[in-house]
Amino acid sequence: MIEAKKILLGLTTTFRSDWKDKIQEIRELNLKEIALFPTVLKIDERKELYRMISEAGIETVPYVHLREDFSQEEVEFLMDTFKTKIFSCHSDVKSFSLMDSLAKYASLIYVENPQKIKPEEFFNAGSFSRQQVIGICLDNAHLENLKNHDRVNFKRVQEMLKTFPIGVNHISGFKFNKPLGFINLTHPTHYIDDLKDFDYLRGMPAEYFSKCIALEVENSLAEQIEMEKYLKLILKNEL
Repeated sequence: MIEAKKILLGLTTTFRSDWKDKIQEIRELNLKEIALFPTVLKIDERKELYRMISEAGIETVPYVHLREDFSQEEVEFLMDTFKTKIFSCHSDVKSFSLMDSLAKYASLIYVENPQKIKPEEFFNAGSFSRQQVIGICLDNAHLENLKNHDRVNFKRVQEMLKTFPIGVNHISGFKFNKPLGFINLTHPTHYIDDLKDFDYLRGMPAEYFSKCIALEVENSLAEQIEMEKYLKLILKNEL
């Protein structure tokens, strides 16, 4: 059984996710804590987001996924205002350049494993060593995607997970559609229409889950509360 973890509801900002609607939900549900994924928001929109979640009652934002245009001042604002302690970024040129500019806070930033790994990708021990990366933001659906479509890189990431600690998890869904001829249609999904989209997590080792788990889905926060309950059952081996 996996020990109790903090599962954070996620405020995502992708084009299928109306973040302003979610802020209204924060009020209705009387939420005090949230994880933030400001994926498509530029700085002026992010300032509006921070103001609105504060006015809606959010007191803490334990985890934030960084965009490449974040500044040191913005990171400090999040730490001071919302007590943010964990950040993550992608493993690419722009994100590693961002890490250089945020070197003062390198001890708080984890690097996310990509959904697909190309030869030029930065998700490897050499790049991590050069950038002084402290650990991994494990996107479990990305890992499952490699398991189903790229066994070579799946094994590479498994080796990385033996070397670097997992500081935070992204949890989204994974669809196991029936194969079409020789085509494998399994794929990650950020929109959950069936709680069974989380069942791929049941076979993952306990050490693949950190103390901080953030839901990265486009669904409403009310729906995410039901997902949180389902995930807790999975993590307790009660499903």
